[in-house]
Amino acid sequence: MLPIRKAIPVALAISLLPAQGANAWWGINPDITGTILRLEEENRTQINANSYFNVSIDEIVDAPVVGDKYAILQGGVVDKIITWKETTSTTGVVVKLTESGGVKYIDTDGVIRLEAINQGDIVSVQVSATKVETPAVDTTGEVVPNPNPEPTGQAIPDAKAPVVTAVKVESDNSVTVTVVAPVVTDANKTVSVQVIADGRSHSSVGVSNSGETVEIKAVPQDSNITVQTTVRDTTTGVETVTSNPVVATPVAPIVTPEPVRDAVVDKATITAPVVVAQAAGTNGHRSASISVPNVPNFDPTKTWATLMIVDKNGSTSAIGLDGVGKVVNVDWLSPTEQYEIKVVLRDLGTGQETTISGSRLP
Repeated sequence: MLPIRKAIPVALAISLLPAQGANAWWGINPDITGTILRLEEENRTQINANSYFNVSIDEIVDAPVVGDKYAILQGGVVDKIITWKETTSTTGVVVKLTESGGVKYIDTDGVIRLEAINQGDIVSVQVSATKVETPAVDTTGEVVPNPNPEPTGQAIPDAKAPVVTAVKVESDNSVTVTVVAPVVTDANKTVSVQVIADGRSHSSVGVSNSGETVEIKAVPQDSNITVQTTVRDTTTGVETVTSNPVVATPVAPIVTPEPVRDAVVDKATITAPVVVAQAAGTNGHRSASISVPNVPNFDPTKTWATLMIVDKNGSTSAIGLDGVGKVVNVDWLSPTEQYEIKVVLRDLGTGQETTISGSRLP
């Protein structure tokens, strides 16, 4: 095996750098428990994810190619997925994305599926036949053949996966994504659709169990977005997240939108959300009452207001607000988890988000 050292800054001229190895591969991580324990020992801030992957060391790229897609890792977590441009610059670890946008595997029914690579997934690098690490720019090791090669054949989409039927530029140059949610026959389960852009802009819409079609508006242009469905079992609190490979949004004509809110004024005048009460529920989970602020000059056609409850792993519960100060009740919280509470105001004119951080739970 050839030793590889990854210590060349991404910003160096591409022509001076070696090409990616021919043995490069992505694989589904077969030891998730071991990976979680390692991340805990490393005091990583995110240890839980929807999907876990391993990559060969020669997937860490020193010479990105313009027009190709790459996963940008921060602490082993897919921070965002980008299409490389001449002007792209990043401080993260750059990993070549697979052509399929995921890794094929055989499920318990013997069907070939695709485990999509998305923002928030955790990636480890195989530095020897027996050792994996959290990827870093200066990671060293050997090129190891794929210990679990992908099955050959066409991958069949999971029935629980969302279906993106349209991505279009509206007359105002905003981008809208149309998604068909899966059909869920269990009345004890709820369904929601999420669209995540660059791991930061997050839109979540609750839908019916009947395969409802929803439009997610004001999605960032010229981005690679994650589209997923979350099916929540209301009796157990267990959530099942199913994602698609990233979807590219078109480049819309550049316009100078008019802001409808003043972020500085909002920060100075809108009070923070406050936890006013919490209790242990009979279901073994915790409930909380959160006082959310009044939002002056609130127009739902121009501003989105959302209460977000975020755990230490980044999992987010989002509740839409109508701009009126009130107490909102939240259930199905972990009895031991700590949560960050915040209100996010999104100016639909500019896409700018203003965060009003509040107290923590507990």
